[in-house]
Amino acid sequence: MRCAETYAKANAWRASYSLGSTAKAESDKLSQSVAVDVVLKKPMKFRQASQGAGLMGISLDTVIICDGENTYTYVASLRQALQEIAPKDLVGLAADLAPEMPERVSEPALMAGIDPLKTISSVTLIGTETVNGHECYVLDLTYGEEQEGTPEGVLRKGEEHPQKSAVFQARSGSQRLWIGTQDYLIWKQRLDMTGSSRSVATNVFGGGAESSGLAGSLSAAFVMNYSEVHLDENIPDSWFVFTLPQGAKLVGHLDLRSLLEDIIGSTE
Repeated sequence: MRCAETYAKANAWRASYSLGSTAKAESDKLSQSVAVDVVLKKPMKFRQASQGAGLMGISLDTVIICDGENTYTYVASLRQALQEIAPKDLVGLAADLAPEMPERVSEPALMAGIDPLKTISSVTLIGTETVNGHECYVLDLTYGEEQEGTPEGVLRKGEEHPQKSAVFQARSGSQRLWIGTQDYLIWKQRLDMTGSSRSVATNVFGGGAESSGLAGSLSAAFVMNYSEVHLDENIPDSWFVFTLPQGAKLVGHLDLRSLLEDIIGSTE
């Protein structure tokens, strides 16, 4: 798979994309859109900044920085930053960034050298399509029921310890990739997943969040449309230094209970 080889050989990846997501649970539907800038530098440095607004105009602005030793997740609406020990390698980082469906194809996973064909149930070439001026192959990927939700996180077949816990544990899913016919870069992707949900807030704001639970069946769709993709740029290490914003707190977990109650009302 030429796309996998292209990313595996790269020492750095930088991209900008719009992320639109829709989650449906019974009669409820939540849609949102954010702008994302992301940078990854081998062996273990990562930065992702997201900007957007959700229900009631609440900020969805977040920054995730991994400096190789610690990972920081800053949520602007809470004025809180979660500090965690960094994963030991890019394989762990890729799983932490997408705990709801860790087997999916992603740029960090490809750069880690993970063979996507080992986790894909089927691959179908749909044809070609132009995305933001780039002619792309359109591929449909399907994934089987390869992961099991546990109280601690996602336990994949053959593993003893679960991945990081996720609000949305995918039972099954599909992915559509738009891969450049000339550069073999991912210029667009769509994820469709079905599973169970423990908390809407964690899925909105990311890793480690704790809030009141909303159990039930959930379907979710995510569309990433890239405006820029660059490999092997000279990226300075200073981009991966986390500075706590003035007035913010460094915490052991993100408590989203009060924010969730502002959106949906008290669950008590």
